[in-house]
Amino acid sequence: MTWLRRIGAGIALLIGGVALGTAGIVVHANRSIVAGHELPWGLVLTLLALVAGVRGAVWWARSRVAGVIVAVGWLVATLVLAAENAAGTILLPDDLRSQVYLFGGVAVAALASLVPLPSQHERPRGAHAAGQSSLGSTVQEPLPGVAQPAHPSAPQERSR
Repeated sequence: MTWLRRIGAGIALLIGGVALGTAGIVVHANRSIVAGHELPWGLVLTLLALVAGVRGAVWWARSRVAGVIVAVGWLVATLVLAAENAAGTILLPDDLRSQVYLFGGVAVAALASLVPLPSQHERPRGAHAAGQSSLGSTVQEPLPGVAQPAHPSAPQERSR
């Protein structure tokens, strides 16, 4: 990848993080009251979107740096919008939900960006790892100490 494409991708990831932070700071305060219990669905939704955005950037770019760039964009937007503006409005009030959004968002963004990618050389999990072929039949493992016949394409030795 050329340096120009890397810079463009970095700027796009930063803008994506800023968009997540802007939407999150507005949506995190939404809640519903069901049967007398408060359900903070806005907080849960924004934290899940942050994890998905950061982890998606990591998988897309195949680099943890991409996740850090998205997390930095989210944090910058969150901190800028958390400050009191000239009109005196505050989008991130001093309550428990906002503190969970801020500190929980930092924690989940850090964890989501720093979890290593699965290696390309790892054996896939599922049917193949359990010794089954893709058609569902069991692959026969060789018995220890028993001579195995040669592969049909291997040169055959003649007996005398």
